[in-house]
Formats: sequence, C-alpha cells, structure tokens
Amino acid sequence: MRILELTLWAANLDELRRFYTAVLGLDEFQPEQPGLLAVTAGHTTLYFHEAPRGWQGQYHFAFGVPPDRFETALRWQRERGGTIASSDGKTSFHHTAWNADAVYFRDPQGNILELIAHLDLDEDFEGTENRAGIDTFLPPDTDRPFNASEIIGITEIGIGTDSVLETVAELQTRMLGIPIYDGKGSDQFTAVGDIYGLLIVARRGRIWFPNTGVPADHLPLDILLELAQGQRYRLSAPPFPISIRPE
Repeated sequence: MRILELTLWAANLDELRRFYTAVLGLDEFQPEQPGLLAVTAGHTTLYFHEAPRGWQGQYHFAFGVPPDRFETALRWQRERGGTIASSDGKTSFHHTAWNADAVYFRDPQGNILELIAHLDLDEDFEGTENRAGIDTFLPPDTDRPFNASEIIGITEIGIGTDSVLETVAELQTRMLGIPIYDGKGSDQFTAVGDIYGLLIVARRGRIWFPNTGVPADHLPLDILLELAQGQRYRLSAPPFPISIRPE
C-alpha cells in the first residue's frame, strides 16, 4: 500500500514552508487550490491546509528511508535538530517486531515526524523496480551525505479513534481486507497495511511514541491510498474517525 497524497491542517504555513523546504530540503510546488502548502516526499505529495486562526493539532507521520541509508539519514536528521528522546535518553530505536530502525523529531508546529527504515525492504529492492514502483536504492555509501531526494515516501500516518477495533474492522471491510501489519493488533494501537504504507490506528489519548506528550486525537486529514492490486481509496476526516470511498 502506498500513501500517494496526504493533506493535514496547519496554523502557520510560512513557518512550515521554511522547515520542509529550507531545512529538510523537500521540493515545493504551487497547488491549484489556494491556502495550501505542497511539497513532494518520494512518491507522496504532502499538503498542509491553512487552518483557522487559533486551531491547534499535532499529527504523527513517518518518512520511509532506504534500509542501507538509515545511519546516514540519522546523522542528517540530527544536524537539523528536534530529535525526541525516550524516557531513558535513547534517540534512535530498533523495533524488533517490525524489523525496522527509526528516529523521531518535531516540526515547528509540534507534529511528530519519523524517519523509518524497514530492513525487510532489502530483498524487495534487488531488481530495477520493486512492487511498490520505487526505483532501486543506490549502493550503500556511508560517506555520501543523505538528502531529502532519497526519501521513499510517507509510509505512516496516525489516526486517532475512540474504538481501534471498530475502525480497523471498517478499514478491512471497505478496503478489500487490507491486512493488520503486526500480529492481531490491540484495542489501543493497530497498524494496518504493509511496509510500504501503514495506517497507525491509535486510541484517542494514547501518547505517540517515544515519550512525546502528544496524544492521538481526532484531527482533520485527507489521504489518497493505492493498494498493491492498484485500487485507490480516499480516506478523510471529518467525519471522525475516518470516511472511506473508492477513487
């Protein structure tokens, strides 16, 4: 599953423009609709919609990076600041159940960003193109500086809900039995999709990892997804927690 488009709300587009273009180095383009900031991150177009004055909300989403470039990407991120530490002081993490390495940081409006490298992508990227339609990674080169053009795409987006089980069941029913990624999931946190794209369904009030202080919540968003078989779906909120329709 790939996240082709992601639209989030933001209170200050100028502040985010500086961060996502000048600091991270993502390419900006002019969207057709006014009141939007639009940047590209790999196969994903990321939009920020200008929110009404006084609006507050903090999202969690992840940028996928090649597994053989994670250590270099980690240095690149730390040079840009905002790294989030766990309660025991760790600033990078290996998620054993997902066989993935990750680092977490914040943008200027407090959104929880993540760089994640799924190590199981190695085998899928041996040919000239993998099943997600992403070009083969360059050979490992720990001396070659990382840059934003190497981001695969946005590979996770967090969705807050009052009932994780009900929301996951709705996603699976409406989107051709899209799988739970890690085991059976739980009533607090369940990832739906695959290593190319995940919907992170979390109970409202659950604090996003690691030690961020930011709870999952009902937040406006719009997502365009493409499944492995080619079907596309538009997910949006409100209404909360999410509405789903074929594209």
